Amino acid sequence: MANEQLQPGPNLLEKLSPVLTQVRALSGDRAAQYGIVRSWFEEHPENLARNMEDLALVCTLPREERILLTGPLIGSWFIDRMSSYVPQTSSQATTLGKLITYIELNRFIHGDMDYDSPQEDWAENNRRFDELAAATNNDPVGGTEIVSKLRAHFEEFVYDIFNNLPRLDSYTVDLGHGLGQYATHICRPVTDVLARHHEESREPLDVSIMVVDDQSPEDWYNRMVAQGFKDVPGQQGFFLNCESALVALETGNYDVVLTDLDLGEGNMGGIEFIERAYEIQRRKGIIPRISAFSYSDALLAEAERRLRGENPKVFQRVSWNNKTIFNCFGFRRDVNLLLHSEKVHT
Repeated sequence: MANEQLQPGPNLLEKLSPVLTQVRALSGDRAAQYGIVRSWFEEHPENLARNMEDLALVCTLPREERILLTGPLIGSWFIDRMSSYVPQTSSQATTLGKLITYIELNRFIHGDMDYDSPQEDWAENNRRFDELAAATNNDPVGGTEIVSKLRAHFEEFVYDIFNNLPRLDSYTVDLGHGLGQYATHICRPVTDVLARHHEESREPLDVSIMVVDDQSPEDWYNRMVAQGFKDVPGQQGFFLNCESALVALETGNYDVVLTDLDLGEGNMGGIEFIERAYEIQRRKGIIPRISAFSYSDALLAEAERRLRGENPKVFQRVSWNNKTIFNCFGFRRDVNLLLHSEKVHT
């Protein structure tokens, strides 16, 4: 691919000149630059790079500009390749649509690339990821084929970076770092879905769940059910406050409990709820499988300190469960590991 000649017409940097002009005018204001880049690429959804050498031109940009533009460019590159795939069934079409929708937003997420993307972007990105995982789970054969296509494009992309592209003095960074990490960030979560299908059963879990959250408990609950948790007829699975959740624990049977830690001013907090829920489950002879999530790292740290001592009341290291990066696919995986551990030790 490195030996291909660029076709006549503007190269990548010439195509990017309108957005580069706006970005440079806002130098130092990352939030404003991010908004400009996102708006511009949403108006120009097409793949702008003609080939790999063209795409590599982004590595000649100053670091600030390269960080902003590389993700959207590479995301469009992969969307272009996946869009050429012709689904064979309606369920495959659904999975492909979910995949493209996920990449469309994920190309703008750069939390590990020196600046934080907006929290609402992360939350929506995780939602789209859960929807993709659920669609793949609903059609394991057809969904796996689509995810495998993306993995093949990703592997080809990485191979070309390291083997087919020349190293030029004009590049400001090594190509593997400048392009490879962005491709990995965009594609690796999706290919992990495929890996999980091989590593563990994706059959529905014979496990019920309670979700306590003062903002969107029903949404979180439905996402959990879509990942395979059991929806028990006649038993509510989501609650806006701890008080009603405790009443339900006394009268119902819940195998797993997930609660937010900050449930609004004047209401019982998640840490107290976990301590009380733990005792209820123990008294009823139900193994307490309780965890927590929150947007507050301070609350998560406090919960970790108070609930993970000699007699841990939560099964996860909750300090990692910031809702900005939390997804139901990963939570199901951790519950699966817990259930497997319980079987081994009985």
